[in-house]
Amino acid sequence: MFPSISEYIQAIELSTETLKTLAHWIPLRKPNGQLYFSSGNFAVVFRMQDSRTGELMALRCFLRPEPQRQTRLWFIGRYLTEHYLPYLMPFSYHPTELWVDTRFGATAEFDVVSMPWAEGQPLAEYVVEQCRERNCKALQQLARRFDKLACWLIGQPFAHGDLKPDNILIDPNGLLTLIDYDGFYVPLLEGLTAIETGTSPYRHPQRTLTHYDRHIDDFSLLALSLELHALSIAPELKQEADSLLLLPQTVQKPFHSPFWEQLRKLESRVVSVRASLLEYALHSQAGQIVPLRRILSGRK
Repeated sequence: MFPSISEYIQAIELSTETLKTLAHWIPLRKPNGQLYFSSGNFAVVFRMQDSRTGELMALRCFLRPEPQRQTRLWFIGRYLTEHYLPYLMPFSYHPTELWVDTRFGATAEFDVVSMPWAEGQPLAEYVVEQCRERNCKALQQLARRFDKLACWLIGQPFAHGDLKPDNILIDPNGLLTLIDYDGFYVPLLEGLTAIETGTSPYRHPQRTLTHYDRHIDDFSLLALSLELHALSIAPELKQEADSLLLLPQTVQKPFHSPFWEQLRKLESRVVSVRASLLEYALHSQAGQIVPLRRILSGRK
């Protein structure tokens, strides 16, 4: 069993005593005095500062077990560190780094991941703001920048594994950064199965844990590109949902969704081409979407 978020908070409050090799990291606090942290399905992330260098860092603590976590993250971290990769952050894996007093009446040391703190606003929040303000120009710029990222990522020998608006940050200069690398694939992991299948509606309905290669992001990239371009034309289409535009039922039951008719009414070639390819992908097997890179790059 793993510690709860509250137990991790108690341990980080005493970081100079509970961290082994990172005891010089100091937790940062919000104006109300609470620790600065965020949490997801797999982990809780604390914002820290290296007292030696002043650098802002992220400390990731795990909430539940994953198959072969140490092996996977060691290979992923090694790959990201050895290659200069835009849009991504290098990280280090620290086994038995953090001492935690757990609710089970026992103390134990738990693995953590450290990485530079990525500044930026979650893409989901940014898009909501721009749609509310009907800022089509900003949304168009974002769509173009995302397509550039997508073209780059499709050409790489690795994949993110869980691309969605909450796992993409945009900084004040418009630069995009991918975060949350639990489902990441690198060539050194070939032959293993995935630990997750992504998040609906950004995963192919037929995707399973056996789909684990450099093409697991193809469907996600296409879906996100379609959403961003559609919203740049009609920001009023933004719905109150975790996704930008697509809904789980849109991809699970495409024949019964009014979504496609809404897109046709936009009379946009850019949107139509992406919508047609997404419809084709939904009626095909999960995996590589061959024409995707050509379409995202704008080549005919």
